[in-house]
Amino acid sequence: MKPFSFSTVAHGATTLLALSASLASGAALAQSSGEFSLQALSSQPCEQMIAKLNTGLERKDPQALYSAGVIYEEGACVARDPAKAAHMMRGALDAGSLEAAASLALLTGLGDGVPQDYAAAGALLAKAGLKLGNETVVAGPDADYTRGYAYTWLRVAQRELRYPQELRATGTRGNAELDFEPRSGKWKTGTFRKTSNTEDIAVGSRIDRSRGAATAAIEEAAQAANAKVPAPDRNRVAPGSFSAKFTLAPAADDAQPGIGVIPIIGNVPRGRYGTGG
Repeated sequence: MKPFSFSTVAHGATTLLALSASLASGAALAQSSGEFSLQALSSQPCEQMIAKLNTGLERKDPQALYSAGVIYEEGACVARDPAKAAHMMRGALDAGSLEAAASLALLTGLGDGVPQDYAAAGALLAKAGLKLGNETVVAGPDADYTRGYAYTWLRVAQRELRYPQELRATGTRGNAELDFEPRSGKWKTGTFRKTSNTEDIAVGSRIDRSRGAATAAIEEAAQAANAKVPAPDRNRVAPGSFSAKFTLAPAADDAQPGIGVIPIIGNVPRGRYGTGG
């Protein structure tokens, strides 16, 4: 097996501090505590951070391996290298990191640094005991393939979501569910629900257009996912539906949270395809 270590710093790459800020609400910071978490490492210069991480990689610490995988995937402090990212994530998964399973599943679904394989992506999620939120899928030989495709599609759509320019004046925040039916390739955006605003709607404005702007932004993200995600073998896509929460907030780069995979505990909640407003 290749050794787990960093060797050089890419001076033109994204800094770890910028990466930490952009992913502050995301899966990459799910392990938010510990000496090798991205949050703990983010304030250190790249050279110091890499030296610190190497001490954890030498003993195959799962948090260090996971953080290293994210850093290689995003190109923070080092040149982006999806193959090395997958290698680190695999090591973290073998060491017991659930976050690594979700990240490696996305790389596998996209074929980014590893051979593209939806069935393998779905199997990674299942092996780690993870399901998408509000998931229904017919059990059978194609369940992993279907889950892997749905997860990849929804996660890419989340990554593509951008905060609408027309909402910046009011700083509108909120979220909506996006329901996806992988067999047909159809999706439906649920009702956008505001959580807070930094400013009131302008005096004299009688119509709050935030719902329409938010829905349009999510629709654009879904269309982008269709263009970027490898087309599946429709003969292997089982009946089922999946959903994920899409959060809109006026962050610097509008980074999205993780897809929301949850440990399999008890009964899995029923899907809600077609119930959005």
